[in-house]
Amino acid sequence: MPFGLPFTIQIKTINQKLITMETVTPSPSKKQLERLGVGLFMMTVFTAVWVTIAEFSFISLDHGATAGAFGIVIIFFVINYIKIMQTAKEVGQASAEADGPVEKSRAKWFYIIFAVEGIAILVIKNILVNKGHDDLFVPFFALIVGLHFFPMAFLLKRPFFYVFGAWICLMAALGFYLLQKGEPVYLSTGLIGLGCALATTANGIRLIKMGGVAWVGGM
Repeated sequence: MPFGLPFTIQIKTINQKLITMETVTPSPSKKQLERLGVGLFMMTVFTAVWVTIAEFSFISLDHGATAGAFGIVIIFFVINYIKIMQTAKEVGQASAEADGPVEKSRAKWFYIIFAVEGIAILVIKNILVNKGHDDLFVPFFALIVGLHFFPMAFLLKRPFFYVFGAWICLMAALGFYLLQKGEPVYLSTGLIGLGCALATTANGIRLIKMGGVAWVGGM
């Protein structure tokens, strides 16, 4: 047996379990498709935000490669977002279900978590500016964004969010480490932006596969 094969099989098994625990029904309902569409739209926006941070940080040191590569990803996401929402319309209202008490409670806590995240970002930005440490904002921003995925994972029963949040927190930790070592700010913020853009891209692809309407070639 080739060296490393058992580890590879174990990683594939874990990944398959995560996907299985989150996969929607074989024929997604209108509501499921709409939620996947909203999620994909958010990943599109977040990918654009992180890529913008990375590209402005690198100051053309990558010759626009980051913007070009992720620009293709963003276009791909937009095309699939449109496809998912069109499919949701074709499903029709017949399969639409009213939100029950559990769903309403989840929606309430969903917005609460987002509100806390937004307030935390504004507060930390204000503190860092007043203390003269604005260079630490992007790592703190990534840390707050990463941490908010943990309660989201528990609330929405999305195991993948634990991995997603942990990865973004890891990018934040990398940024803090580089700054502490005296590396230039553009390197820290650029790598954080790039790493987080990879995470949102992975999540976007996951949502597209869950939607079942998938790739550009199949449209």
